[in-house]
Amino acid sequence: MKKLLAALTVAAVLTSLAVTPSMYVEQLEIPVIIIGTALLALMLKFPEDSKEKMLAHGMRIFAAFVIGWIFSTLDILLDHLFYYQPTGFEDGAYLALGFKYEEFADSFFLLAISCMAAAAVFILIQTLFKALKSPRNPVLK
Repeated sequence: MKKLLAALTVAAVLTSLAVTPSMYVEQLEIPVIIIGTALLALMLKFPEDSKEKMLAHGMRIFAAFVIGWIFSTLDILLDHLFYYQPTGFEDGAYLALGFKYEEFADSFFLLAISCMAAAAVFILIQTLFKALKSPRNPVLK
């Protein structure tokens, strides 16, 4: 079930990236990338016991950074391949994919940091819900 949900999440993110014709990650795509990345990071399975729980959460947060960067790069690639838009009219030449990527690399880094923060918030919320459902919780007794 988790693999199907992960595949559906990736498909939804890629569909939203392919549908919007723009040269960069736009306002509609940013929340889709952040939420999709955080959900995918939560679905990652790492071996964890009571001692390694924080390490597993840290690995999920780092994975959110990497997945967010990958989705941002895929957006530039899809937009470049599907909607080749002329830019750089100063000399009349089109921007190559490498130049477009270099132009938006700082924005991709900030978006990947936002994906990390969203994954950390989702992990915190998940941990709080697990603590509330715990039989040792004094509030529910």
